[in-house]
Amino acid sequence: MRMGVCGLKVVLAMLLCGTLSCTAQPRTGLAALFINIAVENFAGWKFSVMFDIIQKSYISGFVVYVLINLVLVYSSVYIITQFAPAAAGSELREYNLDFVDAAILSVHVALAKGMNWDDLAWKVKKEKKVGNPVPGLIEGVKAGPVRAEPCHEQR
Repeated sequence: MRMGVCGLKVVLAMLLCGTLSCTAQPRTGLAALFINIAVENFAGWKFSVMFDIIQKSYISGFVVYVLINLVLVYSSVYIITQFAPAAAGSELREYNLDFVDAAILSVHVALAKGMNWDDLAWKVKKEKKVGNPVPGLIEGVKAGPVRAEPCHEQR
């Protein structure tokens, strides 16, 4: 059995995805290992400092303990907001989810009622001018049916 060009493209894409995922997992594991080692070393340092301070005064040990934990919390908040803002703002996407669902539903209803693409584009522009937040999520209306292109194999 001879494999066509499309079949070869699918096999190559699968191999590339498999290779990337196989190399991503060990790298992620190594990063987690080094982060764990760093956290454990910091926890050991914090325990050592706290033990030395508590030997002298419980109140000052408690104050230092609270200050160290506040620094840790605020530094982790800073790191997350600077380097992974999607993790810090995931509730923002959930908030917009209702608007996105409403926009998709309104387009589906308009098309089901027989509205053509040009009228739909005009309606979206009109609703944007009025200040409706739902059409504001629709960037543009592309007229015409969606068609899948067949794969033409070379022989």
